[in-house]
Amino acid sequence: MKRAASVVLFASACLLIIPHAALAQSAIAGAVKDATGAVLPGVTVEASSPALIERVRTVTTDAAGLYRIIDLRPGIYTVTFTLPGFNAIRREGIELPANFTSTINAELRVGAIEETVTVTGDSPVVDVKSATQQQVLSRDLLDAVPTGRNIWAVGSTLTGVTLSAPDVGGTAGMQQTYMAVHGSQRRDNSIQVDGMSVNGIEGDGAIQNYFNDGMFQEMSYQTGALSAEVQASGVRLNMIPKEGGNAFKGSMFLSRTPGSWQSNNFTDELRATGLRAPNRVERIQDFNPSLGGPIKKDRLWFFTSFRRWGVDQTITDSFYNLDPTHVTYVPADGASGRTLKPTVDDNIIKSGVVRLTWQMASKHKFSAYMDRIVKFRGHECPALYAEEACGIRSPKRYFTTQAKYTATLSSKLLLEAGFSENDETYSTNEAQPSVGASDIPRFDRTTGAAWGAPQGPFYFRSPDRYTYTGSLSYVTGTHAFKSGLQWGTGGNRHQRSLQNGVDLIQEYRNGAPVSVQTYNTTQWSAERIKYDLGLYVQDSWTMNRLTLNPGLRMEFFNTYIPQEGAPPGRFVPLDPWVPRLGGVYDLTGDGKTAIKGHIGKYMTAFSTVGFAQVYNPLRQETDRRNWTDTNRDDVAQNSEIGAINTPFNTTGVLNRVPDPNIVRPYQWEYSVGGQRELVRGVSVSANWVRRSWRRLIWTDNTLVSFDDYTIVNTPNPLNPSELIPIYNLRAAKLGQVTQIDKNSDQNQKWYNGYDVGFTARIHQANIYGGVSTGRLLT
Repeated sequence: MKRAASVVLFASACLLIIPHAALAQSAIAGAVKDATGAVLPGVTVEASSPALIERVRTVTTDAAGLYRIIDLRPGIYTVTFTLPGFNAIRREGIELPANFTSTINAELRVGAIEETVTVTGDSPVVDVKSATQQQVLSRDLLDAVPTGRNIWAVGSTLTGVTLSAPDVGGTAGMQQTYMAVHGSQRRDNSIQVDGMSVNGIEGDGAIQNYFNDGMFQEMSYQTGALSAEVQASGVRLNMIPKEGGNAFKGSMFLSRTPGSWQSNNFTDELRATGLRAPNRVERIQDFNPSLGGPIKKDRLWFFTSFRRWGVDQTITDSFYNLDPTHVTYVPADGASGRTLKPTVDDNIIKSGVVRLTWQMASKHKFSAYMDRIVKFRGHECPALYAEEACGIRSPKRYFTTQAKYTATLSSKLLLEAGFSENDETYSTNEAQPSVGASDIPRFDRTTGAAWGAPQGPFYFRSPDRYTYTGSLSYVTGTHAFKSGLQWGTGGNRHQRSLQNGVDLIQEYRNGAPVSVQTYNTTQWSAERIKYDLGLYVQDSWTMNRLTLNPGLRMEFFNTYIPQEGAPPGRFVPLDPWVPRLGGVYDLTGDGKTAIKGHIGKYMTAFSTVGFAQVYNPLRQETDRRNWTDTNRDDVAQNSEIGAINTPFNTTGVLNRVPDPNIVRPYQWEYSVGGQRELVRGVSVSANWVRRSWRRLIWTDNTLVSFDDYTIVNTPNPLNPSELIPIYNLRAAKLGQVTQIDKNSDQNQKWYNGYDVGFTARIHQANIYGGVSTGRLLT
């Protein structure tokens, strides 16, 4: 009852406080004074740009002479200041990137209103209104930097961002790669299009769709001091889409890299280790035309893009099987007179995007897009697998879609509402056409070779995620309030079925049968999100040279298992209050030197069904059992398979439950730094970042205590005079498992790091770079 009351009161506050500009977009802000330095209230400030479908946005300065124009698209702007009795000032050529507040001040002199002073100056490069650490990549930069044209490869070029696996020229872009910054986890990342979440649902939001690079005008990567609009504290990527315009414009990206362009570092020394064929790129291709323009000028724009890209590369020591029965593995490795036919990991992705932008009325705008994706992977397997042991990954339904409504209710009041969906329905481990109905999955535990059929069950999954957002912003020159909500729902449905009619893998050691790996297939399971709700309030409060960015977020999360032969359940009550505070001080008063600081609490991202999946009573489990091939027919029969080794319960899974008092882990992030414009268009920055984790979750086997282990001192093989204590579990406790996940009051984890970076806009060139160092301790 208390929690329900808290939600109602906080939601009411969100609506009454009436809030700030959408950080999904950019802003122009500043102060207007007269020649004596006195502030000028009531000055009309207009921002115009071809990037705006309505052409012009207008505000007036407040009592302190301050103004702020919000919800601006990236582009080149002209700002005009007018007040009766004073000369008008027109500032041209202001380059406004995404997620950036450009400070443009003005000084008006007494004169005739028809007199206009035109000023063409450099665009600001230091944001003195926000403590957020970010790097914005324009379309020119995205096209010029030689990456794989995917969100992970682009992110790897930024200071402090690391990848879970290297991506050289896009060779890893066909599969999921994960970004991290300042010790963050892969599930902490927030992926957005036009300021709205399009995160996937698998891996607690870590797994993303494969986006069409041609649909975006800019990409804004934020890596620290994130606002209350964001749940977790990883990388926040906001991709600003192209919208079309009043003129028809198109572009095309076309590339092809043949395998003959790759150098060869396969040396005799590597051959001597037993390596027969390393992985090698066969082909990289990318075809990406785009077109946008008006359906009706100043009213309805369209944009469309098609992309077809792929990477083919051989798999290390994986070959076609020359034994047509697949009972044995005779690799086509070119040795001993055999033919050479390596397995190729063949990948292709297709994307078709359509986007419409409709200016419904002078103050009402609606936009929507759909990106339909088809992803095919013909041979998915690790090294040493025979071709027929590689599974096929096929798309069933892949797309992201979004709709957004924006209403400028007045020059100070902005309403936004939207919906987005990410659907990634697909299947894995489909059998190759060469696999016959009687073929059995086989694996040698000594050599690592696999053959016969794909390893493990056929796996169909249907993850879908829906996000509903709404916000209300109230903006003056001094304050920029924003309150809003984000409601996420969705789920994942799994089906695992027999592979070629069997639910096991036969295992060998150097060809001799030893065991089988069994699965609890056929199996259907599902997890759903009832709600992943975030309510937030934040402000940007300017006091002379100081700007504070206070924020407060409230989070509620409920994930459950639908009734499927087991009762449904609910998990993870939350500690909902999440405060954050940032500050920026304009040290020199000219917008060229900023001292920044931030402290914020961030909840661990349980924003999908991963937490519920851990406790699903119908989840997939495996068990390795002894196998003695008594009749030597090389087929594992029930009478030849030993007893169960894993203590499953009646539903065929391990006993594992969450502690009734378990609560959500969280992190505190602290940062202090500064940014300085050295010369025109060139800035440098330096930041210190610390992150500490609280209430980490650990798994306790309640049937086993520390006293159940005995110490056996074993001589160190490198120094026999030294004894190494080894802890052995008593035989009476073997196989006894009842696991409970709890919050730890002893486990610790923290990160300390330093970033130094620079950006430069010199004539037509954009340059950025930096260095980052840090240490993660647990």
